[in-house]
Formats: sequence, C-alpha cells, structure tokens
Amino acid sequence: MKCRKAVPPQDLNLILKIEEESFNNFWTKKDFIQRLTTRGYHCWVVENRKKLIGYVVYKRHPSFIEILNLAIHPKYRLKGAGRTLVNKLKSKLRKGEIAKIVMLIRETNLDGHLFANKNGFIATSVERNCYIKTNEDGYNFTFRLEWLDDSESIKAISSNNKLN
Repeated sequence: MKCRKAVPPQDLNLILKIEEESFNNFWTKKDFIQRLTTRGYHCWVVENRKKLIGYVVYKRHPSFIEILNLAIHPKYRLKGAGRTLVNKLKSKLRKGEIAKIVMLIRETNLDGHLFANKNGFIATSVERNCYIKTNEDGYNFTFRLEWLDDSESIKAISSNNKLN
C-alpha cells in the first residue's frame, strides 16, 4: 500500500463514495471542499495497486496534528491501510515541534476506538454532546511522540509505511 497527497477534484468522488459507505453521519462534498481549500488542512489517500481505498483529512496546528476524518473502503479494512495513513502522520512528528496527534471519535464508533488503541492512541478525555445532530459524546484520542522509545522508532514507522 502506498500513500500520496490527494488531488482534488480527481480523487474527491472516490473519497466521497468511501465516506458514504463508512459513516451514517458523513461529510458532504461541500464539507470536503471547505476544508481542503483552507490553509493548514491536508488530505492523504492510501492506494492498493493504484486503486484509492482510503483517506485521512487532517489539520496541522503549530504543535500538533488533528485528524478530522479517516476512512477505509469496507472491503479493505483490517488489512493495514488505516495504519499506513496513521504512520504517515506519525512520521511528521518532531521533538520540540509537532509532538502529538489528536482525534475525536464518536462514542458509538467502536471500530474507531479499537483502531485508535491498536495504533498507539490513548483516550484522554470525553466531550459531552459534541455531535450536534445526534447529541453523542466524543472521545479524544491522543498519540504523543514521547511515547515512542527514540527517534529510531520514527524511522521505523517511516520505513514500515514504505513497505506496505
């Protein structure tokens, strides 16, 4: 599997299809365009044999990365595509600079909770009723650079990302 920067509008239709197949409360085309045309927001996609199978939308803040949306096509889940995207973001972490990755996951998205835990994220707090349409709680998950043993771990993550 290989990561690359998304190229809207070429990738947007495939991203929207994956989004709709992945979530009940999904982002619209307008939601994606609004974020991807705003400074600081980025989108990476993951491909398997040149077929787009997943994506991550994130915002780069001065000291952390915030994952806003991540989804993998249902046929390709549990095969390392999500890990490939997260490892790409982990490879951007630097001591004294961008030192953590955060994401908010709906309380009902148990697969998301398991994915976060499996990829080294820890639930750090709960935001009550933060999802307006459903009044669901959201769990804040955090991955911190210092949780890795040393800078060699970052190199290993980057290398693993290239091997997938």
